Amino acid sequence: MGKSYLLSENISSVFNNCNRAFPTAQLPGRLPHAEIGFDDAQVKNLISMRPNFLRCDVERTLKPKIQFFNAVGFSGNGLAELILRCPDVLRRSVEEHLEPAFKLLRDYLGSDKNIQKALKRCHGLLAANHLKIIEPKFELLRGYGVPDKQIVKLFLKNPRFFMHKTLLERNIARLENFRVQCSPTTLIHAISSIATMSPDTFEAKCMFLKSCGWSEEHIASAFQKTPYFLMSSESKFQAVMDLFVNELGYEPSEVSPKMFGISLEKRLRPRTQVLQILRSNVDLFSFRCPFSNVAVTRISFGYSGLPNYV
Repeated sequence: MGKSYLLSENISSVFNNCNRAFPTAQLPGRLPHAEIGFDDAQVKNLISMRPNFLRCDVERTLKPKIQFFNAVGFSGNGLAELILRCPDVLRRSVEEHLEPAFKLLRDYLGSDKNIQKALKRCHGLLAANHLKIIEPKFELLRGYGVPDKQIVKLFLKNPRFFMHKTLLERNIARLENFRVQCSPTTLIHAISSIATMSPDTFEAKCMFLKSCGWSEEHIASAFQKTPYFLMSSESKFQAVMDLFVNELGYEPSEVSPKMFGISLEKRLRPRTQVLQILRSNVDLFSFRCPFSNVAVTRISFGYSGLPNYV
């Protein structure tokens, strides 16, 4: 008989006999479902992760935490999901940890609504060791002139930058090594972009763009203005360059980095075909740079590209 089978049998035995093993008032499974939002399967999952919760006093230990989370906006499935993903929050003292933690997060994120968003993306955010390093991360970005509003956006989008000891610093160092001078408003976008790529992947994409005719300075300048363009694949780089350089006759340095983030078949190719037709008749149309036209919205394209005919 395998060990996994024996373990399963033991867990089942605990669940089947827990009513006899512990007083009714001490079972987390006896918490009113309306208060916590757990179903029977979720209770079993919680106990399988933290069996010693069976010994907790519901009234003195568990209910105060549930009531606290209810008060700050977590209830039903949202609360159940938070506890299942980070069960140790039920071990934390409301007065000594949870309330100070929420106060700290509220000071930085501005509202309970933002705290809820952050916790949904990262349930381990309430761990004590993570809270200690949030302030230095905010101060680091403030030192680069990034407004608090932008820092909060980065926090809500990717809390791991503020939970990991060195992740934020490492990616800022990578930007500095790349000799990119981002403005305070684009820095967080550059950090988010470069963090999605390993150093090898980042270098490979830069080398590919160089093979397409871009210089290192041009790549750095493009990244500084449009950080997310390097998240595109090499095949997308090639397809866009083929369209504008090989088919339309533009120089590689003339291709805007914004083009790499636009659908080739749904927008770039159809719009450039329209513009090429209009370009062939200079009497009817004063041709503009295609990059400003293909990047605009569908309605704006009509008015900017076909001013006399739409």
